[in-house]
Parts: sequence; structure tokens; C-alpha cells
Amino acid sequence: LSNGFNMIDGMNGLVGFTGLGCLISLLTLTNFIIEIDFLQKEILYLILLLIIFLIFNFPNGKIFFGDTGAYWLGWILGIMTIKLYSYYGLNTWGAIIILFYPLQEVIFSFFRKLFQKKSPLSPDIEHLHLKLYFLLKGSYERGKKFNSFVTVCMMPFWLLPCLMIIWSQIYSHIMILFFFILELAYVYYFLAIPKTSKL
Repeated sequence: LSNGFNMIDGMNGLVGFTGLGCLISLLTLTNFIIEIDFLQKEILYLILLLIIFLIFNFPNGKIFFGDTGAYWLGWILGIMTIKLYSYYGLNTWGAIIILFYPLQEVIFSFFRKLFQKKSPLSPDIEHLHLKLYFLLKGSYERGKKFNSFVTVCMMPFWLLPCLMIIWSQIYSHIMILFFFILELAYVYYFLAIPKTSKL
């Protein structure tokens, strides 16, 4: 999870909005499903910190998370999710939906590289957000507007889990359906965007 947050770092706002989506999903669970204040204060503090960060990071990129910030955010969100789901015995498909995008980026990249006969530990530019960036940027010089627009285009992966989590907790039988919707959307995005050879 921490590695997934580090992988998606680089596009202005992408890590911040993804983390914010995860936190809002967790807060929603504590408010409407569990109806207690377990972890609520900590989640609210982190939401406030991410909103302040996003004011400076999106769309103009005045400050950045960096590796340490991305790893820390992934780690703390993982701890909170595990604690919430294990303590209350919630259906863990919900946790997968909440943390879908960073986890998907790591798992998909690992198996994609194995399939391409590359080392799964080697970096490349075939991550979904990078492919989308180079598609949008075209032959122009590297610019902030293309960087930030990628975050907007990636909205289904950081916003949909917030919307899905309540329905998936109320109707637990549709959790797997929501997971497959997210999975198909990710694979469709990846296959629809042409491969780039640019660095």
C-alpha cells in the first residue's frame, strides 16, 4: 500500500485526492455504519491536513509529498483500515474497495512486468497515470496543466470508493460487483491509452 502511494506520486493532487478519498470512506464507515467515534478524530485531523496540502499542491504544485510523505500516508491509511476492519469484523471487501487504486497500481504493475518479461522491481513509465500524462501532453513541453489534468481524469479511482463504500456495507453482496467495476475500469483505461516510449 505504501509503495502504491509512492507510485502514484508525481501528478499534482493525485496522492492527496486518493488519500482524501480513503479517509472520507473510513470516516463514512465510522459515522454511518459503526456509529461510534472510533478513529474519528484522527481521521478528521488527517483530512484537514490533506485539504491544506491540496490547497498548495493542486493544481499549481507549490509543495509536494515526496517519497517520505507518500510512504507515510500509505502506511497510516493501511494501519487505520486494518484496525477498523479487524476490530469490528467488517467485510474486508470494503477495505479492498477503499484502498483499491494504490493497491491495484502495485499488483497490476508487478504482474504486467512479469508478463512482459521484465523485472517487477525495475521502474518504467507504463503506469496508468504516466501513460495518460504522455497522451494528454503530446509533443508539448512538460507543463503543469497536463500534470494536474491527469488527476482530474483519474477521478473514478479516488472518488468512486467514497460513493461505493456505504452501499457495499449496507448490501454486502454487491461488494464484489463494485470491486469488479473498479477493476474493469482500470484495465479499460490502461488498454485504451497507447503505450509511450517517451521519458
